Amino acid sequence: MKKLLLLALALLLAFPCGNALADAQDNRRQDMKQAMASMPNNRIEQLTGEAWLNSEEDAKIAVLFGVELAIDIERAIDASMQKDAQKAGKRTKARATTLSPFEKGWHAAFSGVALSDIAKQIDSWYAEHPDQKNRLVMDVIWFDLVRPKLGK
Repeated sequence: MKKLLLLALALLLAFPCGNALADAQDNRRQDMKQAMASMPNNRIEQLTGEAWLNSEEDAKIAVLFGVELAIDIERAIDASMQKDAQKAGKRTKARATTLSPFEKGWHAAFSGVALSDIAKQIDSWYAEHPDQKNRLVMDVIWFDLVRPKLGK
């Protein structure tokens, strides 16, 4: 009986907390909807340095994971197309790769680099350029992190 009373008491105490958490989550969703309504439609344009710096580490890594995943998908498609061309008897050298300079550059610059380390590089760039928080993250990645490594 004592255990049952303790369980009932715990549930009574936990119930208001659950409602408060749900209300807080609803408020965050509403805030996010309002913020998104005022943002550009192009997802790349939404990811400025200010948005990046105000994001949690997990969100930064998730963004980089998404970029890397898209690149990996493109690399797999390109490899499949190369293989199909070889099977069809076409010369591989005659058929250029379908990978973009960004995809090739990402691989050259970040192959074997942990996503958390890439995030730190981006954080460092914005720390060194505090007046450029409105600059797009993808712009920083391409012009300041990837392209300089391509020349080497």
